[in-house]
Amino acid sequence: MHWEEQHKTKHWGTYPEIDLVRKAKHHMSLITVQQDVRPKCLDLGCGAGANSIMLADCGFDVLAIDGSQTAISRLENRIAGTDKEQYIQCRVLDFNQLHVVQDRFEFIVDNLSVYANAIDEISECLSTIRTLMGRDCKFYSRVWGKRTSGLADPEKYFYCDPQEGPCKNTGETTVFDRDLIDRLYGSLFRIEVDEIETTYHDGTVWHEYIIQSSA
Repeated sequence: MHWEEQHKTKHWGTYPEIDLVRKAKHHMSLITVQQDVRPKCLDLGCGAGANSIMLADCGFDVLAIDGSQTAISRLENRIAGTDKEQYIQCRVLDFNQLHVVQDRFEFIVDNLSVYANAIDEISECLSTIRTLMGRDCKFYSRVWGKRTSGLADPEKYFYCDPQEGPCKNTGETTVFDRDLIDRLYGSLFRIEVDEIETTYHDGTVWHEYIIQSSA
């Protein structure tokens, strides 16, 4: 219900994440597939679907999931009557329901969505994601770092409802450092980690990690 209310008032997922565009195109170039068979991609927390559409343009068959019916409806409306309809399957699905997914994927995308859970829930979600990874699958995950505005308490990893910064009023938020990344991701995957820190004109700091995982 929380994310349904959020998507009714916000328009997340309008534009694709530029770093993800590069990663998706590079990974597609490395995948060996049978002729006329598109590799499968799982887009977690797809929002209004800009990344899902971009991933379909890259050549993937996309399963786009989000816990918000409003978000899924926006994506369905965006692709209605276009060639993307045949390449993007939309489903209302929460992270704790991932176990119902039966496919195996060549690419799995989490662009700032998995973080919005408690640590034990993230651990369970990542374990399920591990079972959904096909041969040579890559898992792209973008999470908040501990220097992010509103999340910069060095003693805390979990915030119930941040009141400042980019996660203001978005509910449950887990913030990461390298130790937590190693504990949650490194115990399940081989990982490569990029770190990004951006300070905007109003002084707001976005500190993020991009975690690229393989089985």
